[in-house]
Amino acid sequence: LYFSLLLRPALLAVDAPLVTAAAAVAARRALLQFGVQLEIRWVNDLMSDGKKAGGILTESVSNLEDGGLEYLVAGFGLNLTSPADGFPSSLPEAGALFGGELPAGRAQIAAAIALEFEQLIQRLPEADFMSEYCEANLLQPGTQVFVSPARGEQYPALVQQIDPSGRLVVKTSDGQLQVLTGGEVFIAE
Repeated sequence: LYFSLLLRPALLAVDAPLVTAAAAVAARRALLQFGVQLEIRWVNDLMSDGKKAGGILTESVSNLEDGGLEYLVAGFGLNLTSPADGFPSSLPEAGALFGGELPAGRAQIAAAIALEFEQLIQRLPEADFMSEYCEANLLQPGTQVFVSPARGEQYPALVQQIDPSGRLVVKTSDGQLQVLTGGEVFIAE
């Protein structure tokens, strides 16, 4: 199941990073209604039984004159079930939300997520959902990770926290604190 939502919220661009966290919490809450307990892997991965069963991509356009958002798009991609012949070996981390038959139609699942997301977006910039986002997140303080920045070399780090704005704070091996707003982070095995 994949779908995108186009929104024109009355938000400042500085609040845009919270949108991805809101989308993850919305998906988590909605899928719980269908019996699925999701975990989140910062910033946008949806995990079920230790496997990546979905993800979220968000994009926004801001107005440089007033600092507000013109619009934002939140895209959701969910593996509701496994392919008949299983996931390819090239995707060892891939998983599905439901083991067999769906408990509801795809449109009903998408609508539940959209409704939860809309309710959270209406309450931004108050980020009262961030405690839920942090509790459901696999990247807890003390977790050893590898950070793969968009530019540069992968490096090891230790998770310090997810801050109230949804940024990941890590400590590098040389003791430097890095504040991440995006990118790939992998849990060290």
